[in-house]
Amino acid sequence: MLFLLLFLLGCKEGPPNTWEGLMTSRHCVDAKNKNSCRAKECQNFYASNPTSTQSDATRIKTFCDLMDQNDNQMAQVCGMPACLLLPSVSPEMALDILEKDLPRRTYQKMARKAIIRGFLQDPNGFEQVIEVGKNKEYWTGVAIAEVDCGENSAAKQFQIPCGGPYTRSAQQIWQQIENQSAEKSALLMHLATMLDPKPSIPKLIAIAIDPQQQPQKRITAGNALQIAVEKGYTLSPSGVEMIEESCKQPNDSALYSMCRVLEKISEK
Repeated sequence: MLFLLLFLLGCKEGPPNTWEGLMTSRHCVDAKNKNSCRAKECQNFYASNPTSTQSDATRIKTFCDLMDQNDNQMAQVCGMPACLLLPSVSPEMALDILEKDLPRRTYQKMARKAIIRGFLQDPNGFEQVIEVGKNKEYWTGVAIAEVDCGENSAAKQFQIPCGGPYTRSAQQIWQQIENQSAEKSALLMHLATMLDPKPSIPKLIAIAIDPQQQPQKRITAGNALQIAVEKGYTLSPSGVEMIEESCKQPNDSALYSMCRVLEKISEK
């Protein structure tokens, strides 16, 4: 609260160009609407592409925390870019926020979506997002929605480029899938495919047709493949041929999900 008070009250000075300068700025003392003035100040600060290093992490987190406290203009304009930047300067602090209880309010949810978007933009440690101690499936689902770049994503809400493919992040997820049980693989396969479809789709086919894999894991791979096709991802001719040949095998119920992909392709 002391930071917020100092942030909203201040004396005139030049525009800040460092995180310390923004945090201690007291530029808007005479402004009729201090929140609006601070929002404009933050907007100008971010537009200047300020340098952000690990030494700025605590200050950046402080601004990100604004989105946890309020949904006014100042909190959104000053907080959102900070939440996006936080994973690149301190993955640990970003993960600490995700480790809290699940967000209840819309603006609190958006702050966390921005953090996950930040992990996507700087994939160092992205796999940690789905390894957080609490609510792993929830955060994996949020990551899927953010990669999908739908209307409720942080990217669409704040006009952030959707980006992708996220090759390195997808590789990290596939390393985990190799050691996961079938029950834990479903969301991860879906996420990895959305992160980078081109190398992921052959992996899904390989799992689905492999009789040495767990039957449920093969079914899960087939389901993920169906979703990928429904979303418009294209299978290579060799991939389609491999599926067609495998689906000729009798009495292999684990192939059913994957074989339905052929129906989806023929419908298009």
